[in-house]
Amino acid sequence: MALLLSFLLANAAAQDLPKDPVEQKMVIGEEEQRGTQEMERAQELMERLKALRERHAQDGDLARYERERQPVVAELWNRLERIMNVRTDIKLMHTKAGIINALSVAADFSEGKSKHAEGVVGTRMVQFTRLVGFDRQLMDSQDRVTQALKDESAFFRNEQESARQRKRLALLAGAACLVLAAAGTLLVFKLRKEG
Repeated sequence: MALLLSFLLANAAAQDLPKDPVEQKMVIGEEEQRGTQEMERAQELMERLKALRERHAQDGDLARYERERQPVVAELWNRLERIMNVRTDIKLMHTKAGIINALSVAADFSEGKSKHAEGVVGTRMVQFTRLVGFDRQLMDSQDRVTQALKDESAFFRNEQESARQRKRLALLAGAACLVLAAAGTLLVFKLRKEG
């Protein structure tokens, strides 16, 4: 029963991933290219956010900062989702390739093609090592993007709170000026009356 299930899984996997290790390498290469592009774009967006924060620290224009950060943050969330999707695809590919390769190598050995099988195993092990290494890169990128989004959210909340505090202080200062002006007017009026 387990053997039958393995063959069924292998056949299903074979529809998505070629059995030939050279063709597998091409498919893996496409996933690596897609993942690399997503990581590079995410890095550009994180640098853009950093530049926006630095400019805001100089000009203090919160409205402008909020307006310009929103599309960058939205795009960064989108890139994070894409990086996670690439990781999922690579893990799925690794599982499918493992099923195909195990059955293929077992069949080769059972037919006495041990030398050929050893060569294929070597090629596939290199591919698996690449997949695992690339998945680590994607995971690191995912962690960096997640942290950047958390930091950005915290920074923006702090800036909003600082702006609210400045507004409250300005209102209090204005109210204090009015009270002092009123007190001064009363004092002048009283002195004139006494004089």
